Amino acid sequence: MADYSTYLTGWRLWRIKEHLGVPELCPVWIDHAPAWPGRQPASAQCLIDPVASRRSSCSLAPTRECGCGLYAYRLRTPVGPEFNYAKGDLWDRWAGGRVALWGRLLEHQAGYRAEYAYPLSLFVPATMEAYVPGLGQHYGVPVQVIPGSEVLGEALLLPAG
Repeated sequence: MADYSTYLTGWRLWRIKEHLGVPELCPVWIDHAPAWPGRQPASAQCLIDPVASRRSSCSLAPTRECGCGLYAYRLRTPVGPEFNYAKGDLWDRWAGGRVALWGRLLEHQAGYRAEYAYPLSLFVPATMEAYVPGLGQHYGVPVQVIPGSEVLGEALLLPAG
């Protein structure tokens, strides 16, 4: 594990959820995880439920002993089976983007798990264009619309811009 005072960059996906009319970026696979805050870094926390999992949660995220942390892929390329999803409840509203990662960092085969992260830029499919102003204002970053790209894998395979 390395501790970075400057940042590395990676790529990730989020679900878009609205809270009081404001679009927020939420982790893809963990429904009970908090949304990434606007205009301040997301901070990793272990979301293991000690009662359900029969083990204690981590005191510092990320750790090698747990899967906690803020995930990002090293490259803007789909690398896992999760990118076979295209539409449906899980992917009805989504955004992708480039993120800055810093603090405690664990490197793995496809990318990183970090202690802190913040989006540097975002992209959404054309079907999510209505969220561009709100996401841009809430996170203070540029938001690009990727025309005709409703399939996640296609969006991540597009050349980085």
